[in-house]
Amino acid sequence: MHLFSESAPSLSSVLGLMTTVVIAAWYDWTSWRIPNALLAASAAASLMLATFATDGIGLSSSLAGGLTGFGLFLPVYMMRRMGAGDVKLLATLGLFGGPFLCIDIALMSSLAGGVWALIYLFLQTRHGQQLRFAAQAVLGTNFVRLSSQVPAPTLDGKQGAMMPYGLVIAVGTLAALLITMH
Repeated sequence: MHLFSESAPSLSSVLGLMTTVVIAAWYDWTSWRIPNALLAASAAASLMLATFATDGIGLSSSLAGGLTGFGLFLPVYMMRRMGAGDVKLLATLGLFGGPFLCIDIALMSSLAGGVWALIYLFLQTRHGQQLRFAAQAVLGTNFVRLSSQVPAPTLDGKQGAMMPYGLVIAVGTLAALLITMH
C-alpha cells in the first residue's frame, strides 16, 4: 500500500526500478555522477513495460510518474542543492512506478537524506570525531576515509556537498517499496 495510493507496482516494474536505482547509487557513490545512458535506457525500458507488459501501469500513469519525479526535485536543483542526475533519476523511477510511488520515494528519500545529514553533522563534532576514530580502529582506515578524505564536489565547484544523493534515493526507494509491498 502506498502512502497515497492503494495499488502496488508490478514485479517487472519493481525489478526495473531496483536495477536502475542500485546502478545509479553505485555510480553516484563512486564518481558523484549518474550516467545519462543509464537513465535513458531505464526510461525506455520503463515506458515499454508500462505499455506492453500485461501487468504494466499504463503509459499515462508512467508519464505522470515521470513528470511527478521531475517536478518534485526540480526546485531543489534550481536552488543548487541537488544535481541534475538526481532529478532525472527520480523522474525515471516515476516512469517505472507512477506518480504515487514516486511521491513515496521522494518522501522516503528526504527522510533518509535528513538522517544522513544529522549523522554527518554529528561526526563533525568532538564526540563524533571520537566515534570516527574508534570506528577506524575497529573497522580499518578504508571505512572512515570516505567521510574525511574524499573531496565533496558541488554544482558550483566549491567544496561542501555532504552526500551523493543517488545513494539516498536508493535507500528511499527501498523504504518506499517495503511500505508499498507490506
